[in-house]
Amino acid sequence: MTSLDLSHKVLVTSSYLQDIGNAIREKNGLSLMYTPAQMASAIAEISGGGGGGEYTLLTEGTSYVDLVDTEAKSIRSYCFCSAYKLKTVQFDQVRSIGQSAFYRCSSLTNASFPVCSYVTSYAFAYCSALSKVYLGDARILSSSAFYYCSNLQAVGLGGSTVCILASSSVFYSTPISGTSATGYIYVPNSLIATYKGNASWASYSSRITGISLENLEIKQKNFNIYNKTERIFPITCLYNGSTEPFHDEDKEVAITTSTSGAEVVNNNSIKLSNDVAVGASVNVTATSVKKPSITTTKAISVISREATISVDLNSGQWADSGTTVDGHIVYKSDVGSYNIVNGSSKAIITVDGYTDVTIYIRSYAESSYDYTEAFAADETAVRGKGLFTTKSKQSATTYVECTYQLDGDTHTIEILYSKDSSGDTSDDRGYFYIGECS
Repeated sequence: MTSLDLSHKVLVTSSYLQDIGNAIREKNGLSLMYTPAQMASAIAEISGGGGGGEYTLLTEGTSYVDLVDTEAKSIRSYCFCSAYKLKTVQFDQVRSIGQSAFYRCSSLTNASFPVCSYVTSYAFAYCSALSKVYLGDARILSSSAFYYCSNLQAVGLGGSTVCILASSSVFYSTPISGTSATGYIYVPNSLIATYKGNASWASYSSRITGISLENLEIKQKNFNIYNKTERIFPITCLYNGSTEPFHDEDKEVAITTSTSGAEVVNNNSIKLSNDVAVGASVNVTATSVKKPSITTTKAISVISREATISVDLNSGQWADSGTTVDGHIVYKSDVGSYNIVNGSSKAIITVDGYTDVTIYIRSYAESSYDYTEAFAADETAVRGKGLFTTKSKQSATTYVECTYQLDGDTHTIEILYSKDSSGDTSDDRGYFYIGECS
């Protein structure tokens, strides 16, 4: 019979393991449960005592506006709770964010944590201005982490595995959840299918898209030289076919051309000489500066036609308001929505020949229920699905700027003012005007 060597064995009881777990939670400010196999790595991630290793409760927290930290490893519970002046944060080394750490930071718009793995309950709850969050090594999102973040449009989740969604309340009452969702969850391209097939993320499958920088695309279809005295054309490039909101520092592209009579100016535009005539084709190549293996070439046609913009007011659903902004006609919603519950008014803008178009929208109505939206080019208007919105941004004077980078071809942009079933507030109107275009 073989005897067991117990000389290096010790008896570990469940209460002993529970004490270790409690000690870990006390240090990292999290409420997670750990298996024995997870405890070693959890302990290794706890910052040492003192020396700026973590942010604890700060009574002076409200003095911060734009905060960048390269040393802290964790943020304790309630650390920046109600820090109403805080606008942006970047913590390069923080791996864990404690309970209610940024609770009711009402001015916070952008938060970046390149190596963060754990976000505990209510960490960003009621951050009403928060629009973008990046978690570079996301592993666990605890309950109500982004509860009532009513302007949250983009959450970036890095990491090599699917992040655990601990509760269905994580994104409760945010633009990422519900049937009228407009926000997106950005994950590594290699994990998109896995996320969408995960039961915990099933209800967000339509909001999950890629975060990796690949599939570079040149947007322009043509160079319109009509009435151009200086024939310079900015080149618009997109990764993954969308305006992915993260990795801004990695998105720089180098533009080159092999076509005679064409040259690159300012590294982002093509200048055509007078020798390049209508009907010519200009070869343009865009290459990622960060990742030179990502490159694309496109033949862009030279055309000459008058650029135009027209507005279809849709049989009186919109009307000229009789006012202007900087000389631009302001249109107001009318038939179909004015003083009508569940009403809506749609206008259709047709753009031909322009590459850069700016539209301004506003509404002065019931805060989160009656609002104006501008939709992506060539997209059909559906309430709550707009690319730009005045939801929760009601104002008698202030407009939301909507910028479009088009390819110079013909496109439509739909504007929708829509209402719910409750009463009317303020002047019960949506408004828009078309700004400068080129």
